[in-house]
Amino acid sequence: DEEHDGPDEAGPFDFAGFRNTLPTMRKDSNEDTGDNMMTPMNPLIGNFDPNALPGSALLCIAHSSLKAQSMFSLPSTLLTYTKPGHNLSVRDAESALKRMAKERRIVKNVGQFHVRPNSDVTPNYVLVGDSRIPCVGLYKITPGRGVKMLERWHSDDKYDVKKMYQLASKHECNSVVVLACKS
Repeated sequence: DEEHDGPDEAGPFDFAGFRNTLPTMRKDSNEDTGDNMMTPMNPLIGNFDPNALPGSALLCIAHSSLKAQSMFSLPSTLLTYTKPGHNLSVRDAESALKRMAKERRIVKNVGQFHVRPNSDVTPNYVLVGDSRIPCVGLYKITPGRGVKMLERWHSDDKYDVKKMYQLASKHECNSVVVLACKS
């Protein structure tokens, strides 16, 4: 018997609990995605297109807090959505994951939040799993090809932003996308 010392390994995400809730959208509809809606341009990021990033991205869905002991210099772009002090609902994270899988790309909006790219420094905050929420874990997004679940995170799984970049390198991803609270 092998001793369990980390997250479960997983294969392609099958949407087991989500199949009946997958959105049905017409091509001319912006319902549920928000990506086709006219959103005011953020002067700090302009019309940033997350899909202009090269290669695959490591997507992390987890709980987090901005309480960090140190800062981390980012080796490549980090995409987050929530603003400091704001919460991201499980429903919005699940909806974004479904959209990314269906549309085979990184989305610009998650719930009420617009993508926030960072290529400089960030607090090295901790990301925590949750055994109660099936979508919590790590995924690999390859634009045009799809989303694959890499690891399911349980309540005792904790990693910081620096570790996300180590995992990104291990899984041949060029950037990191985080769907989490910043409370």
